[in-house]
Formats: sequence, structure tokens, C-alpha cells
Amino acid sequence: MIKLLSVSVTENPDDENVEIIVDSGTMLAQIATVFKHSQPHHERYIPCLNLIANISNANSTAANKFIERGADGLLLKQITQSLQVYKIEKRLFREGDMVSIQDQIKASQSLAAQITTLGGLLQSDNEGYRIRILADPIVMYMIEIMSHDRHEIILLTAVCTFALDLFECVELRDDPVFMEPFAEMTGYLTHIMPYLGFEYYPRLLEQAQFYHDNSANASDEVEQALNDPLQHIFEYEDRDDMDEDEKASIV
Repeated sequence: MIKLLSVSVTENPDDENVEIIVDSGTMLAQIATVFKHSQPHHERYIPCLNLIANISNANSTAANKFIERGADGLLLKQITQSLQVYKIEKRLFREGDMVSIQDQIKASQSLAAQITTLGGLLQSDNEGYRIRILADPIVMYMIEIMSHDRHEIILLTAVCTFALDLFECVELRDDPVFMEPFAEMTGYLTHIMPYLGFEYYPRLLEQAQFYHDNSANASDEVEQALNDPLQHIFEYEDRDDMDEDEKASIV
């Protein structure tokens, strides 16, 4: 049921399915309860997080309801636990670990979903709720990840999505003094820009292929996208050692 719901709603404020869930009077509470009693190894865990994220992004009242039922505190706790290894080793995967690669990928996907869902809760229109999330130390650390010179792509994508939600908060947007520490922690995107078709692009592609090859949910569509020349055009468009005809031939 949770899986079906998670693919039936979007973060569009005009989504009729979101409106149905919010107006039902009970479904938000039921979804929050399912999340409370779920663990990352459960098949319903990531779909439940995606569901909460989409509904929260679409409806600030829904975000309030999830927070009132403790979703923010639980997410902050889980993210803190999930990032313990990364804080020490600056990577999510550990060679020689007793845990299989597939299980480590599942844990990474769960962490990414936790982070983006927390960003969804920042859509709450309750200032006190938003401040409570922003005040947690793990939030500042997540933003700091953007300043690292090497990244796990699945983590970086989630953190960048979260950062967008964070910097849209009025507390930061309208208060440069409050925003400054968060902006400094991003490293002013010095280590993010090279992923946009420059020297870090092959690293991004390599990790995307790694996730695809080792994921239990790998699909032909993902593999096709990874091998589509259009996906790689940015890697070459700024190279000085290729003329325009060579660049055009890639497409």
C-alpha cells in the first residue's frame, strides 16, 4: 500500500492525490505511524520516506502534521547515525566490510531518502518547527559535505537537494547574518561546480555505473541512460583539444 501511495503523489501543490490524503483526516497520521515503525531494511522504508517528502513539499500543513508526530526528530536521529561512518572515513562504502555491497547500497539509498525527506519537512509554515530542524548540529554537517573535495554521488545529490530546501527557508533567505555560517559551510560550491561537465564528471559517471551494476533494482532504462551519448556531452563541450566537428560527432 505504501509503495502504491508513494508513486501516486508528486510534490506539485496542485496534485489532487495529495489533497485527498491531506483532507482524509487520518491518512497523514497513518503514514507517520508506518514510518515510526519502519527500519531501513524494510521494503516499505524508502517508499514511505518518498511519500512523506512529496506530500510535505506539496503541502505545508502536511509537513506540520508529520513534524507534530515526531518525524523530524526521528529523521535527525537516523541521519546522525547513518553519517557516523562517513564522518570518520569520508566515504559510505568500506572495502572488506562484512556487509555486502548490495546492503551498503541499500543503506546509502536510505540515507539519501532520509536527507531529502528532512528537506521536505522544512516546507512547514511553522517557524518554530523549521528553527528546531535548522538548530540540529547534523544539519550544518550535511551542508559541510558540499565543501569536501571528494563525494559519494548519491549522498551529494541528496545534500544538494536538502540545501535547496534549506536556503529557501525565510530564516536564511531574509537574514544574511543567519545565512552566513551555512553559506560558508558549502565552501561556496568550489568543489561542486567541477561536476557540471568538467573534471569531476567521469567520477560521477563511474559511481552511477557502480550503483546501477550492484543495485537489486537496476533497470534497463537506467543502463540505457548511462550509455546514452547525450548524458556525456558536458564532459566534452569545454575541451580545447577537440574541434567542433569532433564534439558534434559525440551526439
